Amino acid sequence: MSNYIKKKVHLSDGQKDKLKSAFRKNEEITLRIDKSKSPNYDIYLTKTQINHINQGKRITISKTQLKKNGGFLPFLIPILTSLGLGATSGAAGWATKKVLDKISGSGNLKKNEKWKGSVSSSGISNVMIKKNMQKEKGFRDVYTVDSLPKKMRKFENGIINLDISTGLGTHWVCYYNDPKYNFVEYFDSFGEYVYEGIKFKNGYIPKNIENYLKTSKKQIRYNSSFLQQPTSVKRGIFCMKYIRERNKGKSPVDVLYSSTQEPSDYNENFVLNR
Repeated sequence: MSNYIKKKVHLSDGQKDKLKSAFRKNEEITLRIDKSKSPNYDIYLTKTQINHINQGKRITISKTQLKKNGGFLPFLIPILTSLGLGATSGAAGWATKKVLDKISGSGNLKKNEKWKGSVSSSGISNVMIKKNMQKEKGFRDVYTVDSLPKKMRKFENGIINLDISTGLGTHWVCYYNDPKYNFVEYFDSFGEYVYEGIKFKNGYIPKNIENYLKTSKKQIRYNSSFLQQPTSVKRGIFCMKYIRERNKGKSPVDVLYSSTQEPSDYNENFVLNR
């Protein structure tokens, strides 16, 4: 039995496509990993394969390794990549079924249900958010930073625009207060990122929102992962998706790691389905 070692490597878009194609066709694949480029993925390799990379040689990934727990399977499933879990793990079960069925073309997936309304060039409106979220468990309302309630309920979630009520609107964030947890969740699809002079800093929460979250009498937990493409206008949809997935019973970690932990087309498409 081969023992796999977690290794940071650089994979080009072409190499990622080849890996997915090989997985789908159940074929082995040969790659040359460029060790001079900055790593962008964690994958699991044998000691021999790592030695070959260090020597500038090609490595061969067998069809068994591609689908083996602890092999390339964690790379192909974002949640397993990020958590370093095997496919038999309970936390990974959801991702194993949903993502592998999509990659391999197997399984009987239900037709995805889309959000109601359309996304304009400037994003989505509070009206569209309310229309989609009004029947969600615990959903309180859509707010601006200067229109928040005085006190948070025991079970509550909501979506907030970082602009004031008289403004045109800027960035959407959301929160989730689950009575089963000893912390209140603050979600921002940008995590920590600086774009065109706007700083989205890990741990930075506007004071008005921070004060409101503190009325839960809990610690505040926030995501640091940068999930959304900088030019994407789907900020509000990322928030709706986060609340929706939490209401399906998924933990905060499972929701976050069902996406890739960097901006990707996968994330942009994933949030479009309810």
